[in-house]
Amino acid sequence: MFKNLLSITKLHWSWWIAFTLITYSFGASYRIKYPASIVEGLGYGAATAIFILISILIHEAAHAVVAISHGINVNKIRVFFFGGIAEFDRELSDAKTEMAVAIAGPAVSLLIAGGLYLLKRDEMSDYLMRVQIFIAGINMIPVFPLDGGKVLRSLLWKFFKDYIRATKITIKFSSILGGIFLATSGIMILCKSIGYGIWFLFIGLLVKITTSAYRSTIPFNIVDKKVSELMIPKERVVSVPEDTTISDFLSRYFAIHGFHGYPVVSEAKPHELKGIVSYWYVRRLLKQASISSTDTVSKVMFTFSLLESNPDQPYIKDDTIIEDAYKKMIFNNFSRLIVLDGNNNYIGLITRSALLRQDKILSSKEGINETEC
Repeated sequence: MFKNLLSITKLHWSWWIAFTLITYSFGASYRIKYPASIVEGLGYGAATAIFILISILIHEAAHAVVAISHGINVNKIRVFFFGGIAEFDRELSDAKTEMAVAIAGPAVSLLIAGGLYLLKRDEMSDYLMRVQIFIAGINMIPVFPLDGGKVLRSLLWKFFKDYIRATKITIKFSSILGGIFLATSGIMILCKSIGYGIWFLFIGLLVKITTSAYRSTIPFNIVDKKVSELMIPKERVVSVPEDTTISDFLSRYFAIHGFHGYPVVSEAKPHELKGIVSYWYVRRLLKQASISSTDTVSKVMFTFSLLESNPDQPYIKDDTIIEDAYKKMIFNNFSRLIVLDGNNNYIGLITRSALLRQDKILSSKEGINETEC
């Protein structure tokens, strides 16, 4: 398992900035405390940075192991600054699971610190213990994308019973705290505490950038609208006839449009839904040699009767609010949902990217109106 986790681990650009700051800061501290050359000081600082990197990898592995134990797949681990992000194949679907996954990393860091405290044979073990406590402490700052931000959201989620509201509050709090870090950095630099000022500046910028990026992934402005208001009518949806071969499906549909899921329709009745074909499912079957390129999509599609009997499949009723449609997408890793009317007739499609575009447009209009007023 750990070998697989290592293969999907990537170092974010911010880690290299942190590596430079750690090497310089700890190297300078070492030279002040002990008589050492610049090379020895930088070597000590670099060794410290590498130890911190290893500690972060263990920290992130703890998140991944707990997520996997809850049936969540880990796509990638990105290491940055004094923490990382384990990217899952879908959002965690309840507050309890998010809390368990978020708290696992800091808990492991503190567990390692406890072990080092019990050893405490020399100054080095004491120093390494403090590094672990520092990593746990930094990650528990209640801002996105750190563990503390996820813990805060899980608590708000459990209290309000509302994922969107909890996320919105956490993002706003993260943005405010990021601003406080930036203001503090300015004060420290003016007071000639340049080293600490740079650290606070770096943390503040990172929080601001990541919070803004996370905000752009949630359609806050349209959550109360109905699916029927924002769906793409079936006449404008790219559909695949049921007698299309797998070869044509890949070359004429996926290669051109790039969508991962398509409604499958009858050749005789183009607007009659027969099922859904998934690119990822087709690719998996081809790798397993379970199908050939000459087979038709009707052989691999999820039929409508199967979809209707399973509420976790990618369809939604037209009178559902966008908030519920969005949550169904992120909790099940769907990029699009088939829209059905009250009689289970196929009437359109709704996609995550289209929702985010609509949200951005509405947000821009509100900003213009506020300026005009």
